[in-house]
Amino acid sequence: MRKLIMKMSISIDGFVAGIHGELDWMFKSGDDHSSAWVLNICESAGIHLMGRKTFEVMASYWPASTNPFAAAMNEIPKAVFTKEGYHPKTKDFADNTKLPANSSWMNARVFDAGLIEGIKALKAESGKPILAHGGAEFMRSLIET
Repeated sequence: MRKLIMKMSISIDGFVAGIHGELDWMFKSGDDHSSAWVLNICESAGIHLMGRKTFEVMASYWPASTNPFAAAMNEIPKAVFTKEGYHPKTKDFADNTKLPANSSWMNARVFDAGLIEGIKALKAESGKPILAHGGAEFMRSLIET
C-alpha cells in the first residue's frame, strides 16, 4: 500500500496564502537546505495529488517554469479531486494558459466521486508515495478522510 504524504506550505503565523491568494512568499522564504529537502520530497512522489483550486493554480504556473521544482512538478503524474467535475483537456484558464498536449497536467486523473473512495484506490495501487499538495480546505478534507 502506498503512503499518502501531505505537503502544505504554511507561514510561521499560520497562513497558507496572502490576503488575495498570493503564493509568491513560498519561494522567497526558504534557504538552500529547506528547498533541497522539499525538492527531494517532490521528486520522490509517484503521483501529485491536489484539489481543483490548487491544480488550476499549479497547472497555470509549472509548465512554463524554470524553477528547480519544475521537472518534478511537470513529469510526475497528477490526480485532481473535485466536487464539481473537471476536465483538464477542455479547461480554459483565466490567464489564457494552455496546458501542454500530452503533459502530466493535461492527462491528470480526475476523481469527482468521494474523496474516501479515491484515496483508497490510489493507496491500493503499487508505486511511489502519493504527495498531496493543497490549501487549507483540501488538506482539512484529507485529514478528515
